[in-house]
Amino acid sequence: MQKHIIFILFKKIFWKNLIFLSLLDMAKMKNLKNHFLVTTPQSNESLFDKGIIYICEHDKDGAMGVMINKPIPDIEKVLSKFNFKNITPKPNVYLGGPVDLDKGFVIHQNDYETNGTIEVSKKISLTSNLKIVSDILDGNGPNNFRFVLGYSGWGPGQLESELKHGEWMILPADQRLIFDTPDNIMWKTAYMKLGINISDFGGQSGIS
Repeated sequence: MQKHIIFILFKKIFWKNLIFLSLLDMAKMKNLKNHFLVTTPQSNESLFDKGIIYICEHDKDGAMGVMINKPIPDIEKVLSKFNFKNITPKPNVYLGGPVDLDKGFVIHQNDYETNGTIEVSKKISLTSNLKIVSDILDGNGPNNFRFVLGYSGWGPGQLESELKHGEWMILPADQRLIFDTPDNIMWKTAYMKLGINISDFGGQSGIS
């Protein structure tokens, strides 16, 4: 029992220190575009549980990003709605966030561009034009892509406030995490990139 209490206290101290270091990193950044937001373990009851969000826009007016590791279960209905039903093999469709769930985006490598394509970084772009769907079906689309529905959005100062409250960890974006990492280990892999083996902190965790 005593060992269990000590372990819980250690976890709380660990996450407080980790979040403090993350805040120091945030203070050095004015813009989190082309960064990942990684949920902390205490967010396990939210929509973003074990989620990773790729930030595509961040300025004084707020921020916008798409979650990249939450496949939507009812894929056939979604693929039919967005004319992906003829593609083989069928791609996963991801929940980008709770905002505007009828809007689709494709996050992809920078080997493709059309009207509505936003270059987020030198390696990653975001396209909202449905032309990308027909181009993928015709073999003229990007080599690596993820299709997402909806997005995650923050108003002015909202994301900064959430970061100060320890709701997210910050990780520089890496296209290999998006396109080459299985969904079920992406969250743990992100923490490994932060130098943390999240498996060492099993059980309930939280910060009080």
